[in-house]
Amino acid sequence: MTTNASKKAWSTLSMAAIILLTGLSGYLWNERTKLNQSLENVKSELTQVNHFYDELETEFDAATAELNNLKTDNVELNNLIENQKAELLSQKNRIARLFRENKDLGQAKIELNELRKRVSGYIVQIDELKAQNEALAHSNFALREEKKILTGEIQSEREKSEQILAAKTLLVSENENLLTEKERLSKKISIASVIQVADVQVQGYKVRSSGKLSKKSKAKKVNIIQVCFKADDNLVVTPGQETFIVRIVNPMGETLFMENKGSGVMINEADDQLRYTSTVDVAYENTEVPVCMQWQPDIPFMKGVYQIEIYNKGYRVAQTDFKLN
Repeated sequence: MTTNASKKAWSTLSMAAIILLTGLSGYLWNERTKLNQSLENVKSELTQVNHFYDELETEFDAATAELNNLKTDNVELNNLIENQKAELLSQKNRIARLFRENKDLGQAKIELNELRKRVSGYIVQIDELKAQNEALAHSNFALREEKKILTGEIQSEREKSEQILAAKTLLVSENENLLTEKERLSKKISIASVIQVADVQVQGYKVRSSGKLSKKSKAKKVNIIQVCFKADDNLVVTPGQETFIVRIVNPMGETLFMENKGSGVMINEADDQLRYTSTVDVAYENTEVPVCMQWQPDIPFMKGVYQIEIYNKGYRVAQTDFKLN
């Protein structure tokens, strides 16, 4: 009885052990299966990571090489390419850093596509700049050729201008010589046509109540100064009216001048402007003729020596002194 009970207990214990071992074995198998699956997932993820990094590096290297191939001898364009390469390197490092920190392969792929788009944009931009540079180079070449042609034309025109200027200078010189000769001859003719005067007489007078003139020498009694002279004969002069200008300078060196009495301004032979006292017109027939001019300013005369000057055609033809006591 005891033996059967023992056998039965042992059989139960064995069955329980078998069941326990079987469950444990199943559990261990299941855990092993999960571990293997996890290892596979890790291996797959690691493969994807390595593939992504390889893809990122390959994409960056290809972009860098493509940008390098776009370089020319244009310094400005090359500097732009170097700046774009630096920007790509910065973006590549940023993508790698984000992937390491977030382990988000999907977002990393999006960033990688953005990198590709940026490279494409760079290439389009560089191609446009190259096209513009080529157009500018062609335009510059055309401009240089046009400049050569224009330079030649300008040089030819300059030579023509210099020849014309030389001829013009010669003509101006000849014209100046002719003018100088003309002026010299004209001056000779002008001088020859000047009518000389002689026998200049100056007298002070007082007008009496009867209207008659009375000779006076005292300044306080004189109210008229009369200048008389003889105009000499001159056969060069064309007969007609001749004008003689009389200039009376008082003891203070001032020209007696009153516009309402016929005074004015003349140009003498030295081209100087001179005030004059009065003028007198004469009908001249190339023979000697007496001439007189009276100056009555209606103001008192001062004592002293007066200077009398007579002009014809701007030339002084006579000069004398006159004293009032």
